[in-house]
Amino acid sequence: MSEQKNSEGLSWVQFTSFSQQPINHGFFQRDGGVSPEPWKSLNLGGGIGDLPQNTIENKRRMLATFGIRRDQVYDVWQVHSTDVVSAIVPRLDGDPYLKADGIITDQVGLALVMRFADCVPLMVYDPTKHVIGIGHAGWKGSVNDIAGSLISSMEKTYNSQPADLIAGIGPSICQSHYPVGSEVIDSLSARFSKEEINQATTFVNNTPHLDLWKTNQLFLQRAGVFSIEVSEICTACDTSKWFSHRGENGKTGRFGAVIQLV
Repeated sequence: MSEQKNSEGLSWVQFTSFSQQPINHGFFQRDGGVSPEPWKSLNLGGGIGDLPQNTIENKRRMLATFGIRRDQVYDVWQVHSTDVVSAIVPRLDGDPYLKADGIITDQVGLALVMRFADCVPLMVYDPTKHVIGIGHAGWKGSVNDIAGSLISSMEKTYNSQPADLIAGIGPSICQSHYPVGSEVIDSLSARFSKEEINQATTFVNNTPHLDLWKTNQLFLQRAGVFSIEVSEICTACDTSKWFSHRGENGKTGRFGAVIQLV
């Protein structure tokens, strides 16, 4: 990945594999916003105690890095599901949210936005059909295959071919910081082979740790996608740059991720 910074103090990272494609995209670090502690400072998350005017200004600043207006954005109410929405027009301020954890579009100029603080951001680009997708994968979404839902939705809606797709797994919590309960492993066992389980999990002091990066990579590969860039940036390892729900004991903000066809 490459790191970018502007004169306004905002920093973001981008996938190297997306760099030559006709898209804008980025995962925004926590500096350059207006929110106070514990959401300091580029918090995009609502309903967690920060003032709405702060998150609105932070969103404006993030979008401005790519020259995007607020009336060019589509976002959803993220609920840890495997539901995917096909976006045709922006969701304007005041419009109701749809509940979903994946968004796809072929509309040039329409920016897709999601918010994260340890969960896995997924981004997909189809250079043949000129289609993009973004997904939000916590443990529930990861285990229940939101990655596969994102790909199958692109296939059904836009006739994308998985082998043509370029995918990326963005900044999120790493395996060493992600102990999980046995119910998570049981859920994953219903979908993965024993070999896949061994690739995606490890035990530390008899406690299972889930590798969300590998889990989503395996599901993307199962869906037929093989060009996959993994950021390997852990949000919990560096809370000076990233919001981390686990790394900050739940008292934190949400960083923004945006992707747009140009």
